[in-house]
Amino acid sequence: MSALVFRWPARQLAAAHHGRTHVYEFGWRAPARGGRLGACHGLELPIVFDTLKCTTGPEGLTGTAPPQALADRIHRLRVDFATDGTLPWPEHDAATRQVCALETGTTFTAQDMPAARYLPRA
Repeated sequence: MSALVFRWPARQLAAAHHGRTHVYEFGWRAPARGGRLGACHGLELPIVFDTLKCTTGPEGLTGTAPPQALADRIHRLRVDFATDGTLPWPEHDAATRQVCALETGTTFTAQDMPAARYLPRA
């Protein structure tokens, strides 16, 4: 469902956008609820804004050992982007479909999703 609800529309929007477009995926998995939440929607927000102290603890979304180094790196990416418009990964285009995996900092080419042939295209 994540691919159909989040990944597919985001990639379609990126492919249709005219102008600079950078695409990322956030795959760090929350330890909360025994890890069952995974990389749930909105999980990156306390990391992007470096507000881990609000989500830390035995019942917190980011657990008892939040990824401070990850928050430092991703927060810096956002501040730099807001300051000068640069990001350390290539722009996304329909041909190369470059996506940055934020948790590792690596860039990859997005693969076709199995259900894509059944979905409308932008």
